[in-house]
Amino acid sequence: MLRSLVAALTAAALAPLPDTPALSATAELGRAATRDSDANSPPGYYRIRNYGNNKYLAIGASSTENGAHAIQWEYIGSQGQLWHLDADGKIINANSRKCLATGNGSTENGAHAIQWDCLDSDSQRWVIGESGFIRNVGTGKYLAIGASSTANGPHAIQWDYTGSGGQRSV
Repeated sequence: MLRSLVAALTAAALAPLPDTPALSATAELGRAATRDSDANSPPGYYRIRNYGNNKYLAIGASSTENGAHAIQWEYIGSQGQLWHLDADGKIINANSRKCLATGNGSTENGAHAIQWDCLDSDSQRWVIGESGFIRNVGTGKYLAIGASSTANGPHAIQWDYTGSGGQRSV
């Protein structure tokens, strides 16, 4: 079974990044029984946490290179684990300033989530449902960790919605 990277988004209580507004410790994405909604959380800075194992979405080795893989990692408080959700549905890494995307815009199950220079592409747009599922606009697939791994370092991938407990916030 696949485990969703996110069951909800929780704003970080950290010092603001350069050229960013102060972060709020109180913003949280509401959770409902549905898997999707038409509206994302308000634009702002968030940490994306897998409620199944309490690990966070990050870019491997805090890379700033195009094509670097998104992974899960225990919380360390780095800017590499901080993401900006913009009004256009893009999820931008605070460390690299690059957008979360599906590799090569692939529509296949198991395609890796990577970071890339922000473009006007649906492969870089995401819908975050009220229940915490993150769906790629271009592919219609959901962000997940393969094989429900609980280790540090597994790659984030995209996968069809399964409705499993591992993909759903509780």
